[in-house]
Amino acid sequence: MTLPPEVHSTARPRHSPFMIWRWPLLIGAASGFGLVAALVADGVLDAVAAASLAIPVFLVCWFYLCPRKR
Repeated sequence: MTLPPEVHSTARPRHSPFMIWRWPLLIGAASGFGLVAALVADGVLDAVAAASLAIPVFLVCWFYLCPRKR
């Protein structure tokens, strides 16, 4: 049985809370790690902290310059 076009076009897939929040939580965890590592670490961890703090900036630039085509 197929749905009429008006019903089919408005049907949206349901996502679990994990699917909705996984990327924001990972980005937040990387940022939090970068902040703590930048405060307490020296040497190689300074570079790791800088890289983890650059992740949100990189993602903003990426999604601004390369928007999804729908």
